[in-house]
Amino acid sequence: VETNSILLIENAWVAEKEANLKISP
Repeated sequence: VETNSILLIENAWVAEKEANLKISP
């Protein structure tokens, strides 16, 4: 369960980073 939570957090972090890069010119 802890590992799953860590993976979900990492996935959310990566998704947010990618979204920020796409928004940036």
